Amino acid sequence: MHVKIKCLEVLAASIKFETGTGYTRAMEANVVGTLKVALAAVSTPELEAAICKVFAYVAYNMDGKDAIVKCGAAALIMKLLASPHTPVKLAASSAISYFTIALSGKVVVLDFDGGVRMLIKNIIDEGKDTNEVVIVNCMQALANVAEHPKAKAMDALQGDEILYILDELSKRPNALVQRAAKLCIQKITWRP
Repeated sequence: MHVKIKCLEVLAASIKFETGTGYTRAMEANVVGTLKVALAAVSTPELEAAICKVFAYVAYNMDGKDAIVKCGAAALIMKLLASPHTPVKLAASSAISYFTIALSGKVVVLDFDGGVRMLIKNIIDEGKDTNEVVIVNCMQALANVAEHPKAKAMDALQGDEILYILDELSKRPNALVQRAAKLCIQKITWRP
């Protein structure tokens, strides 16, 4: 299994940046589709995290965001937000925060059964934990999704509970958490 993880780490490093041939070659080789099949078949948290990390790097690029959605990998990644393993949540929430920048990614979260609630649950539950990276990633994804008109009518985003939690997070000492919480509040409460 260590060899598989090491191979995934090398793949992630080769496609980490939009420029260069690593990303282009990975997309030409249908890495996204191959990893989607692998993610559906894996049963170890280490491999789930490593695959999601590659997806996060692929999602830096707009074509990568859409490829993740089109092949069906986005829904599999969403399911991993319920993982009890922090490294899996970290990698999955990172990928989600990137692919929800695209309209297609926003739609996946909105159409995924309980998708918005999963993001909120991770913000609330992780808010009690020390893992602020998962909180920031989920807040960023929620802010991205809140830009979609369909999100403005969702009950999950209309309640005071999420706004109260975000307000509390905006008072944390970590500047990144503060900014993410304030942005999320701004996106949720904005009306045309």
